[in-house]
Amino acid sequence: MRVLVLILFCIVSPVMAQQQQVIPVQTAIALTVRAGDFDAARTILEQAGGNDLDRAFLEVSILQRQSRHAEAVAVLRAILRARPELSFFRRMLIDSLVAIGDIDGALFQIDDLSERSQDRAEREALSRLRSAVLARRPYGFTFGGSIVPSNNINRATANTEAPALGGLSGTIEETRESGLGATVSFGAYRRIPLSASQTLQFDGNLSLTAFSNPDYNRGSLSGGLSWLQSDVTGSWRLSATGVVTRYNDEADDNRRFILGLSRSQRLNDSRILIAGLNAYRTDFDAPANAIFDSYTLDTSLGIRQRLTPRLIGEVGIGLGRTWAEDDRFSYYAYRVNGSLTRSWQSGWQVSLGASLERRPFDEIFSGLIPQRREDNTIGLNFSLLNSTITFRGATPRLRCSATKTSSNIVFYDNREVLECDFGLTTRF
Repeated sequence: MRVLVLILFCIVSPVMAQQQQVIPVQTAIALTVRAGDFDAARTILEQAGGNDLDRAFLEVSILQRQSRHAEAVAVLRAILRARPELSFFRRMLIDSLVAIGDIDGALFQIDDLSERSQDRAEREALSRLRSAVLARRPYGFTFGGSIVPSNNINRATANTEAPALGGLSGTIEETRESGLGATVSFGAYRRIPLSASQTLQFDGNLSLTAFSNPDYNRGSLSGGLSWLQSDVTGSWRLSATGVVTRYNDEADDNRRFILGLSRSQRLNDSRILIAGLNAYRTDFDAPANAIFDSYTLDTSLGIRQRLTPRLIGEVGIGLGRTWAEDDRFSYYAYRVNGSLTRSWQSGWQVSLGASLERRPFDEIFSGLIPQRREDNTIGLNFSLLNSTITFRGATPRLRCSATKTSSNIVFYDNREVLECDFGLTTRF
């Protein structure tokens, strides 16, 4: 029955050369495959003069009928790399991903198809399908890991000396240190469907990071609750998260509580508005670091535009405000960002992004340095994956970033961070 539904979904596409042939031929193939007579289905196809897409459709239909869904996924991904606009093959891919238990991959494909769709009725059907897929796995466990080489694991200045009283030079105690880090994370979640369009989710996660210099080793434990509502016009997300982070250097131990609200709104067939509002409370355990305890309010607004079936562009702006216990560390943040993501038939996908941020601080830094601190940061980021390389439903992904911060206060000036993250993702 599922194959028949997929066939009816395909009718709107000109798979055959002559449209009057589509309904009887495709229906005959579907019924024949459903009955298990694959040779007869091939005969029907050849007599109708089917093209390469028709043959691929028949091959996948047979694989799905035989419950060989892993093979079907490989064939379907190859088809969609060549023709990403073929929505009926993406629907078939969703079916097979669900069948092999790759729920995250199926949800990614549903969201991708919904974003591409220009038909409201199809988006409504996809919204219902998303709810049904979520209901298939109400709880689960996650595992992740990555390797992170960095030239500045402690995010410190590269400057080694600073002006001191009387114009003398003083040594800066903490300067940049390079190294290699490795992170592993373990998580669990529980989803509770509230309605066809609303879901409540509980999350917990433990993350451990070790560096070549163990002084910077850390671990974090987080727990959160989120509410998601999704429909044909977009989605709402409201979340509350608590994070406790512990370092080998106990002076940096801290706790953070985060409230978040985000909205994704379809503006037209190819453009989506993305808005976010987040509030943070950060507390440090060490009395000496209590001056950094703070509240932060951050807003963002962006547009994601599908420029071609293989190219997505995104631009955004943001405004933030941090109130610290010590006003010298209170500031505004203004930022702009943009990115392009391109995919190729070979399976390669590349993302390039850039950002600018300015942070003017409230108060004069000190009597010896009678200036209000101002930081300016420029950032570049890059990610790379090849979806033909998979392991248990995941593909390797390389992400790299480079940031340069300049400041009028020497302790915070000349901060460069170059690092890469190599891990796995199921969202492709």
